[in-house]
Amino acid sequence: MSTAIRESTLKAGDTVTCNTTRLRLGAMVAQGGEGRIFKIDGQPGKLAKIYMRMPDEAQRTKLQRMLKLQKASLGSISAWPTDLLSAGRDIVGFLNAEIAGGRPIHTLITPSDRLRLSPGASFATLVLVASNLARAMTTFHQAGIVIGDMNGSNVLVMPDHSVRIIDCDSCQIGPEKAFRCPVGMEEFLAPELQGKKLGKVKRTRNHDAFPLAVMIFELLCMGRHPFAGTGDMALGRAIRRRKHMLRGFRAAKPLRVIGLPLQTFLPAPIVKMFRRAFGVSRWRSRPTALEWTNALDDLHGSLIRCDCNQTHAYASNAIWCPWCTLEQRGRPTFFARPAGSRRREWKPDIVYAMSQRLRFLHDYYCHPVRQGQ
Repeated sequence: MSTAIRESTLKAGDTVTCNTTRLRLGAMVAQGGEGRIFKIDGQPGKLAKIYMRMPDEAQRTKLQRMLKLQKASLGSISAWPTDLLSAGRDIVGFLNAEIAGGRPIHTLITPSDRLRLSPGASFATLVLVASNLARAMTTFHQAGIVIGDMNGSNVLVMPDHSVRIIDCDSCQIGPEKAFRCPVGMEEFLAPELQGKKLGKVKRTRNHDAFPLAVMIFELLCMGRHPFAGTGDMALGRAIRRRKHMLRGFRAAKPLRVIGLPLQTFLPAPIVKMFRRAFGVSRWRSRPTALEWTNALDDLHGSLIRCDCNQTHAYASNAIWCPWCTLEQRGRPTFFARPAGSRRREWKPDIVYAMSQRLRFLHDYYCHPVRQGQ
């Protein structure tokens, strides 16, 4: 088998071999940094990823190892490779199941995209998607796989609010250097990975726990990154220095964009998990994917539906609907207004301010946060 690194010239209409079967590449549906995604003529429900550069020996070995890890649990939550594709003597890519109907999770995270593309989504929907995301990562970890490059484009949300992980060939599937994850986006890299040559780092589940917490935070906090808004500091540097917006005493101030303190629409245990995920403590690990699954399932089961707008939901620790309060104050609308819904007539600004002050004092003295966490 050739070991030279060569550009792939395969295009729509060309043929490749899967085992002993000849397949014709159909229309190209996507293109990334490493390869192109094609439909397969006569094979509905399957896609081919063709690398733009012929895989080297290490990459071929990794793909072969991934085929041995196939199992139903992975296939149900990801675009896991199912067969290798070759042209002549060279492996040029792989087959995986087509994931139809899914949208990138960033379209649900961004409020404007959510209102346009998913007008029926409620806060309860966001909590459910966050829980399913943690559940998917738990499945990967139980199979001994570290996702590594987790970002807003390689996680798809399905119509039933379940999630699928794509671009799985970048996952770390073992301790060997050849099987590591060499890529990652700055805004989802743990502090200890910032500025590192990722292909030389053995990733762990604790590394995966950081992008998971970031994405959950973005889902529940209307698209806000937990390390954004730290002055003129670049995002990567803020992450490296652990300058998150829940740091220390300032955690009680209103979050930008939302205009509410996190404690007003999320219970204290969830806020505590965020602090643990983003804080400076080195002697304990971040919340695991399984911990997030259990905590978010509990939150979803305890949410209170607003009696004025069914897309409004909030944790039982809130005195009244925080989303209605924001709308009364002229803040941006984060959730669509279904037909038949109504606006609240009362304006509890003074009472609201007093209640939030009492809530902060309760959290501060009953759930103390050490400075720096």
